[in-house]
Amino acid sequence: MIEPERLVRGTVLDLPTYKTGVSPHLLKALDSGASVARLGSNENPYGASPRVYEAIRSVHDVNQYPDGGNTSVRVALGAHLEIDPDRLLVSTGSENVLSDVFVSVLSPGERVVALTPTFMLTDILTRSIGAISMGVNYEDDLSFSADALASEAENGAKILYISNPNNPTGNAFSSDELRTIVSATSPETLVIVDEAYYEYAVRHEGFESSLPLLDASERPYIVLRTFSKAYGLAGLRVGYGIFYHPDLVPLVRRGNTVFDVGTVSQAALLAALADQAHMESVVDKTLTEKERVLKALEKRNVRVFPAYGNFVSLWFREHNKAIELENALAERNVFVKALPARAGEGLVRATVGKPEDNDRFLEALAGLA
Repeated sequence: MIEPERLVRGTVLDLPTYKTGVSPHLLKALDSGASVARLGSNENPYGASPRVYEAIRSVHDVNQYPDGGNTSVRVALGAHLEIDPDRLLVSTGSENVLSDVFVSVLSPGERVVALTPTFMLTDILTRSIGAISMGVNYEDDLSFSADALASEAENGAKILYISNPNNPTGNAFSSDELRTIVSATSPETLVIVDEAYYEYAVRHEGFESSLPLLDASERPYIVLRTFSKAYGLAGLRVGYGIFYHPDLVPLVRRGNTVFDVGTVSQAALLAALADQAHMESVVDKTLTEKERVLKALEKRNVRVFPAYGNFVSLWFREHNKAIELENALAERNVFVKALPARAGEGLVRATVGKPEDNDRFLEALAGLA
């Protein structure tokens, strides 16, 4: 019998494993009934709108396949965003849209330019196809240089991927900075702006939707957004892409499954979208808590990246020190996520939770100092 590794392409065998915030330690703690501070996945700790649960209970036709075109969802989203619904691709999380785009657009040997570190799946998708990842590191002051990213993009790229705010650091580019970066690209470079944390970031001074400047740029683009964060639908897996041209959507869908977003998830999305007041309340509480956490970290002289999302990221000179902190916090049932950063450095990303979760995080951190 053939060994499994011989069936898989070498580019896949060499890939790192994506690190989720749902670790075996967390699952073990949950199974034991322990009280935990779940701060590793940037989830919404306040939950979805009550209307979502009502909508879920009203679904009775799960024996039938869903609308594969997500028609009602796209119409509602189009009205909310004031754009043509045919420019929308809805899928099981915005990362699935990203995957479909990479598979459809990218060829072996082509370049993908992005920040480093950024959303890990971008590098995994690039390398699995046999394409080349080109990363631009953060500066010594923990900022990212728009000029440096523009310069790398100017060297040529099939895809320019910008996570804005950037996951896992939390930095964000202003509209002027984005304009500088995008204008440096070739007219044939596909610009992907991942705005998974848009609902949080747009409350910060200087941050705006990238759509107006992208429309004016005359560059092909896709903007990614999700219902997993501020809307609280992480467990239902729903996200979407806003495409610069409606004709690109069916081309990308050719490589996708026929039925991806289930009936329950579609109903939940419509209910969540209809309750903007709930989403805004979640964002209000999260941003208030984030400011409190940031001030507490500042008092302790902890270096933190700029924070435009629903999380804070602590900088470490060595990656292994970040891992040590992650493990030490897990022993206290406080679960965060340690990740590699620039040239052997590391970071610990902690979701902004409810006040009691943030208190546990800060108290545990103080106990380990």
